[in-house]
Amino acid sequence: MWKKPCTNALKLYANAAIQPDASDVGKAVAALHDTRPEVIIMITTGVPTVSFIKAYNKARLGMRFFALSVMGTQATLRALGPDGVGVVVTSVVPFPWSQSNPVAREYRSAMQKAGYDNLSFLGFESYINAKVLVEGLKRAGKNLTRTEFVSAMEGMKQLNLGGFEVGFSKESHQGSRFVELTIIGPGEKFTR
Repeated sequence: MWKKPCTNALKLYANAAIQPDASDVGKAVAALHDTRPEVIIMITTGVPTVSFIKAYNKARLGMRFFALSVMGTQATLRALGPDGVGVVVTSVVPFPWSQSNPVAREYRSAMQKAGYDNLSFLGFESYINAKVLVEGLKRAGKNLTRTEFVSAMEGMKQLNLGGFEVGFSKESHQGSRFVELTIIGPGEKFTR
């Protein structure tokens, strides 16, 4: 379902495209650097994001970068190294290291029992997705069909997974609208 765009939306200040192989990062850095932005919102993933941030920091230190949730991985933190400190990363799930969130504690416990210590936003999102999938399968019943499964999911109006809620309907197949900002801190760690 599409909604009418907000009529008082902010105007784009400047933009620069980056090729998936990051071969034109220098050109993008130069184009944005000359406009003297206050922040840069990265609508890129992987190598282009890492390459751009590193290159921009060589041209001008202190820029505030905002990156997509898919950049919230240990691999990204390692790739950025010191250039990652201060980068704001969106998250579509709660902070996996939260002591107060029940489903985050459950995720950490499950990972520990399985012998894994590499927690991440992506891993936590996958854990939540698996819990939702299992609940949908249970609700669909023993005679599982695609139709029964879709109906069961659309009937899942509100499901509390322990500090994180999802909900679906015939009109909305997007289970959550949760977004939180985290910051990459020193030592390749996320902070809030």
